[in-house]
Amino acid sequence: MVHFGFFENHFDKNTCLCAVPGSGCLLLVHAVPSERKILSLRNLIYPHIKFKIGNGENVFLWYDNWHPLGSLWHKFGPRILYDTNLPDSTKVSSIVSNGSWKWPISNSWEIKEWISSTPLSFLPSLGSSDTPFWNLAADGDFSIQ
Repeated sequence: MVHFGFFENHFDKNTCLCAVPGSGCLLLVHAVPSERKILSLRNLIYPHIKFKIGNGENVFLWYDNWHPLGSLWHKFGPRILYDTNLPDSTKVSSIVSNGSWKWPISNSWEIKEWISSTPLSFLPSLGSSDTPFWNLAADGDFSIQ
């Protein structure tokens, strides 16, 4: 799975650099104009797609917008991976234990801010799957009408 996240750098109009989480690999991807248009909208749309955490198995810990702070990678940058000793391919399920959060050791201000910014009522729901929702609509449903 290629994760475009915040890694995109344009070399020319039709080529971008993308990272593959957990592999340490970078790919040069050639996109046709319609794909480029969709990719250019990604940074506008992505912040409005949030995830309600169920078991956490389908949501990337660092890149996806599941936490009240938004994307943790976008908020804290690559230093958070070093501080937590968790790879970039980590899923939210890796910090869930028995329906509660199992936080990394708080050895940096970034981790402390992450933990302190998590409301006590914000808990995973182990009996359900992760659910994406559209953040612009009150009901979370996407509509073009």
